[in-house]
Amino acid sequence: MTLKEAIELIEHDRISNQDSVQTWADLGCGAGLFTQAISYQLQPGSIIYAIDKTKPPQIEGRSGVTINSKGLDFIKDELNVPLLDGIVMANSFHYVQDKAALLRKLERSMKTDSVFIIVEYNTDVPVSHWVPYPLSFESLTKLFDHSGYQLPVQIGQRESSFGRAKLYSALVIRN
Repeated sequence: MTLKEAIELIEHDRISNQDSVQTWADLGCGAGLFTQAISYQLQPGSIIYAIDKTKPPQIEGRSGVTINSKGLDFIKDELNVPLLDGIVMANSFHYVQDKAALLRKLERSMKTDSVFIIVEYNTDVPVSHWVPYPLSFESLTKLFDHSGYQLPVQIGQRESSFGRAKLYSALVIRN
């Protein structure tokens, strides 16, 4: 996936129309493609924490947006970041077995009215160790129903380069 495609997949007015600087985290950021993509929606002066088990390399994003790389396990470890305006989880939520427990844990790091951007395969069928705990959009909706969040809104989709299931992107707002 190209940077342009990643930007298009997660682009939403709820993020890009904010006039103030924001603080975000990209959990399970890998090489940082979606860290870069979210940086193009944020105002200069914003900060993104790029978090992965192995500390990511320095990631370049939009000019004026600071990206801080952190090596930690977002499932087990505390994030130890300032209160977040948003979290991106692109192809990382399917590694979380107890998703409800992770959401409760992450709430300690999130502001009220903060945003989740989730990119996942639209399936509930595991694919070996690469996608052990997948979450279709329907299952994502059930997870967030009655949990203090607005229901997810699908903001994009695209074919997977692996051909198993389409990728979807969703935005979820914390009440």
